[in-house]
Amino acid sequence: MVTSQVRIVLDFHDALTSGHLQRLQPLLHKDVEVGGPRRGAGGRGLAMVEQWFVQPGVTLVPRRVFHRGDYVVVEQEVRWRTGDGAPGEPVAVAAVFRVVDNRIEMIHRYQDLGEALGTVEVNEDDEVDLSRAGSTPSGS
Repeated sequence: MVTSQVRIVLDFHDALTSGHLQRLQPLLHKDVEVGGPRRGAGGRGLAMVEQWFVQPGVTLVPRRVFHRGDYVVVEQEVRWRTGDGAPGEPVAVAAVFRVVDNRIEMIHRYQDLGEALGTVEVNEDDEVDLSRAGSTPSGS
């Protein structure tokens, strides 16, 4: 069974990648915390999510998902748009999401899955079998 926390994180990926940006707002806490390696220290709020993910034309495809408590860790394939607007080469990264009261309160990106798992009490034993749950990662 896919938990509500995992479903919310997968819906975030789907809304972002499909361009249905109006679907993002109900998934996010109004003071969502955003951080990671590409844009310095990050910040808070819906405008920060737009700055990090929407404006640069990011495409995120979840490949593996791990869940424990409020935390969902996602190994992702990410593509940033190039200067001419074409999708760039895929890069494997990972992100940690904290979901509380059915809203994403935190999104932190990391260089790889090991680094992301090392920041929260989630490990490889917590992997979610999306295929058995009747849901598969986008792009599969």
